[in-house]
Amino acid sequence: MILQPSEASSGKLPILWLSRRLADWKGDILQELVSIPPIDEGAISLPGDPEFHPTSYPEVNTVLALLLSEVRALVGEELLGMYLNGSLSLGAFEPGSSDIDFLVATVDALTDEQVSALSDMHARLLTSGLSYATRLEGFYLPQAALRRSDPANTRYPFSAQAEGLLLVELGSDWVIQRHLVRETAIVLWGPPPQTLLAAVLPGELRAAVIERVTGYGALEN
Repeated sequence: MILQPSEASSGKLPILWLSRRLADWKGDILQELVSIPPIDEGAISLPGDPEFHPTSYPEVNTVLALLLSEVRALVGEELLGMYLNGSLSLGAFEPGSSDIDFLVATVDALTDEQVSALSDMHARLLTSGLSYATRLEGFYLPQAALRRSDPANTRYPFSAQAEGLLLVELGSDWVIQRHLVRETAIVLWGPPPQTLLAAVLPGELRAAVIERVTGYGALEN
């Protein structure tokens, strides 16, 4: 059963790790975004390795391995890739408070049956007792949505931590998130994210950052 979005998240992309901090980065955010170093592929441990350890946090790796296994079983051949982004891929993870941000890329939009199965799976994770299972936050997006900066008003499955799986729209900061996933994400399964996500143009990124920062300013006033 799919949970309905709460009033705070209805029709909007829930505020992810970067979005929460944009107000504090007003002076430096653009420079930091455009100067992100390339991923060191040699430092990434993929599921084919003897041990699956994409991060340096064993409890995070445990919940990620279970999530990946469940997603592969439920999505099947529709699965294009699964990626770890946010604070874990940026080296800013705080064990006591940070989310586990992920993105699942699929060939096409998932069927109602697949979404229902994923919702049940996330509900099971929430009651599993596993550390970090209640901090999973991420979208399940078809490849068409991955390449658009201004998607149509379509709702996609979104793991909203303790709220379970919701159906929400991509928000205005999707441009920023798309850039970060493409340039910094850790591959959990599938090809490099650059093969699925088109590059974000500097002007497009600048406009998205300004819009987000301006929005925070309006909320503070």
